[in-house]
Amino acid sequence: MRSTIVLAAVLLVSVWALPASAHTEVDTTVPEADSEVADPPIEVVLDFTAALLPDSQPAVRVIDPNGDDLVAAPPTLDGATVTVPLNLAVTPGPHRVDWAITAADGDDQTGTFTFTFAPPADVATPPGAVAPTTSPSASTSDSAATPPPSETATPAATTSEVTEPSDAPEATDATAVPSVVPGDPEAASTTTRALVVVAAFFAVLAVGAVMLSRARRDGSEQ
Repeated sequence: MRSTIVLAAVLLVSVWALPASAHTEVDTTVPEADSEVADPPIEVVLDFTAALLPDSQPAVRVIDPNGDDLVAAPPTLDGATVTVPLNLAVTPGPHRVDWAITAADGDDQTGTFTFTFAPPADVATPPGAVAPTTSPSASTSDSAATPPPSETATPAATTSEVTEPSDAPEATDATAVPSVVPGDPEAASTTTRALVVVAAFFAVLAVGAVMLSRARRDGSEQ
């Protein structure tokens, strides 16, 4: 009977002391500890294994590779969850998270973990190379803007055929310069000589007529 009472007392003391000796630990984090993220996190979240002391103020720092603290505002506490907003990370590399909290039993605890910000590297295009995404559109644009040489030459030939008259030789014959051009000195001289001959001929006829008339007059008087 005495041994039973002693055993019961030991069990009672053990059960009473268990919650007091339990240690509050970090359960999960966002970003995950020792992880690598491609996008810069906008906040850090720490979930603990037990609720923290209400109205306590957790402390969190997020240090980038340059030694700058990215925390944008004081952390908020919701039961066992601590959330802290961040300025966007811009420096690739490891980031260290330092935290300090007060457990529900009043025990102050601290810890740290790291995550790595590794944004995708930009793929550089070698000099002289054409990116595959722009090559089809560029080729199509060039083809549409610059027609083949044969297509360019064809409209020019057609225009020439339309604008040039088909009877060019006949037009030249129709507009040929006459053999005697008005105002030509040689033609005028020939015409003048002809007029002089005609005038002389009529003058001789007039003189002959006058002489004949006188002769008839003289004969009638005798």
